[in-house]
Amino acid sequence: MSRFFRPPRSILAICDGLRCLLLVLYGLSHCAESARVAAAPGPPTLDTLFPISVSQGATQSVRLIGKFDPWPPKLWVDAPNAAFSFSFSTNTGQIQILATTNAHVGPHLIRAFNDLGASEPRFLLVDGTPSLAEIETNDAPASAQLLPTPPLILNGRFDKSGDVDSFRIHLHSGQTLFATLTGYALGSPIDPLLRLIDTRGVQLTANHDDGRTLDPELVWTALTDGEYVLQAMTFAYPANSEIKFAGGDAHVYRLEISTGPRLQFTVPLGVARTGSTPLQLIGWNRPAAVDATFEFNPAALPALGADAIVQIPGWENALRLPVNDGPELIEKEPNDALAQAQVIHAPGAVTGTIQRAGDEDHFRFRAGKNHRLLFELRSASLGLPLDAWLAVTDAKGAELARNDDGITDDPQLEWTVPDDGFYGVTVGSVIHRGGADYRYHLRLSDVQASFRATIAENRFTLEPGKTNQLRPTVTRVNGYKGALRAVLIGLPTGVVAEGVDVPTEPASTEITLSLRTDVDAKPWGGPVRITITDTNTGLMKFVAMTLVNTSLKNGVPNGYTKLPIESVADLWLTIPPPQPAPAVLVPAP
Repeated sequence: MSRFFRPPRSILAICDGLRCLLLVLYGLSHCAESARVAAAPGPPTLDTLFPISVSQGATQSVRLIGKFDPWPPKLWVDAPNAAFSFSFSTNTGQIQILATTNAHVGPHLIRAFNDLGASEPRFLLVDGTPSLAEIETNDAPASAQLLPTPPLILNGRFDKSGDVDSFRIHLHSGQTLFATLTGYALGSPIDPLLRLIDTRGVQLTANHDDGRTLDPELVWTALTDGEYVLQAMTFAYPANSEIKFAGGDAHVYRLEISTGPRLQFTVPLGVARTGSTPLQLIGWNRPAAVDATFEFNPAALPALGADAIVQIPGWENALRLPVNDGPELIEKEPNDALAQAQVIHAPGAVTGTIQRAGDEDHFRFRAGKNHRLLFELRSASLGLPLDAWLAVTDAKGAELARNDDGITDDPQLEWTVPDDGFYGVTVGSVIHRGGADYRYHLRLSDVQASFRATIAENRFTLEPGKTNQLRPTVTRVNGYKGALRAVLIGLPTGVVAEGVDVPTEPASTEITLSLRTDVDAKPWGGPVRITITDTNTGLMKFVAMTLVNTSLKNGVPNGYTKLPIESVADLWLTIPPPQPAPAVLVPAP
């Protein structure tokens, strides 16, 4: 007799039958629920566009990469309605974009949206010249895509894991090739690199990072006439444990290639806001007919702004130049010791060079007690190789303050003067390197009281018949005491929001804007803005969500520190249409 009780087979059969029935019922309900969830529409998700740039005055076939249910969505661009038009294919994701001649050349933000909400804003670039598309298969030098004579702009994508894109180009002896690949700085999940090889496959030069971002910039001068192969590939960003080239639908990039006159920098590196600034132009491939100097006229500069984008006739590229409220000086050597220091003033700026390993540049300035000064050094952020430090000293050279990294890789100092008198400021190289292009722009200015306003989200859904809330943060900088008031503008009919006064304390305050939405408010989706205005002076700023950021995940960098547009002030509100009640599955008796 068995030691274990075994029930009769009839009971086992009944139990097995009940189990099967329960499994069938569970499967039916689970499948029905999965189908209901899968079929439920929602706001679109837009990851990127490919190609990511279109040409002004032309129609371009573009693929929207993301999730769109239902198809097609609607599209919004941060430009007047007449600047762009869209037509949608029956193929999900495929559209035609016409960028009219009125479309502004440069970066734009674009969103996909429907009745239920909007995507995060992504980038759409408009080029003033025609662009090319990468043609696959071009993984190997033997199948490299033949490029026309530069300058040119090429839109590409690393389609799959291990993808390498190869391009064949002809260069003349003495001609300098300039190639810059932009992907990371467009929000693509890539850490790309470029390399140049000859027809034998021998690597001639390569670059991984341009010094400002994770994107590469390659400059090389040909010694002989011939054909060369430029290759692009990428690692994943954020980095993972896999040591291989990455690829995927969203791994898009823009490759700019030039062999013509191209500016590297000017001397001085900045321009004055008042009075003309004579600029010496330093670059590559400058023919005799192109001037080596340029007189900058500040008449076109905006009243505010720390930088100017300057396009100089005869040169293919524009430069970003710091704008200074005082005179622009050029360093005078020798100044290796405080006794040799050149006198500078605030507000004012000086352009200098760390000419060799161990070189230090000294300057002197006079300031009054309790005066608060801002020292801003720019080099890496201008695409130059200097990793700089700066220090403030007393009249005898004793160090009072020091910095080697500010908001960017460039140093920045705010400092309060302890007593009336002369002081020194010194610039050097963190890694003890120097050379003719190790240039920097040092600006001295008074610390200004100001304010900024940010918000953590850029998309909001309003519930009809309820009060919804937006919570921006207003930060008063350097003791700003102005009377500030927050107001929502651009609201649709049926939504009302009262303005809110911003308290003077604490310096950083989260305020609450309440939006009352009528119970019968019509479905709506569109951008609104929050203004913060000083009611005494009229100074006004928009609340914006910051797109750039730096975060760490298990010690690995995430986010993008440099983007073509670094914040979004157009906040998206959605009033969704009434939703039908969800289907309820009732088991049969």
